Amino acid sequence: MFYSIYVSMFATSVIAFIISERLISNYYGRLARIGWIFLVSASVILILLFVFVIMPMIFNISDNLVRYTTE
Repeated sequence: MFYSIYVSMFATSVIAFIISERLISNYYGRLARIGWIFLVSASVILILLFVFVIMPMIFNISDNLVRYTTE
């Protein structure tokens, strides 16, 4: 269940990147500022997903490999 939440957060971040690029390149003023807010928030979400989901998976796999090779 938790991974489906992470996947939906990733998909939402990708959509936010696309929308923010369109807002920044096509509009000026407040809409461009909203585009920058989308861009920053999507970047933060992707960094947090990487830190809390991908990194523990990598370290868990490497710990298991080390444990099996030393026994």
